Amino acid sequence: MGNSWVASFRRVGTQMQLVARNLGWRAEGQLALQRAIAQGFSESLLGAGPVASLEHPERKSVLLDAGFLLGDVAGYSGAIEAAF
Repeated sequence: MGNSWVASFRRVGTQMQLVARNLGWRAEGQLALQRAIAQGFSESLLGAGPVASLEHPERKSVLLDAGFLLGDVAGYSGAIEAAF
């Protein structure tokens, strides 16, 4: 699949976003460099979709339509198809 990256989900209002995290540049323990890196190397938005439910009262989890993963992330639908 090429390059490796770490992704995480981030909720913004009623939308759930899948973002690729910047792990290539780091500054451990140096606050000024950490801020400079955060400003210079942003996370990449891979896809987004609406939150389809209210939060679970205990777990705070939500339901979302993961269909955006099949159309927005390059090569992802092919990898899922090959796996199943």
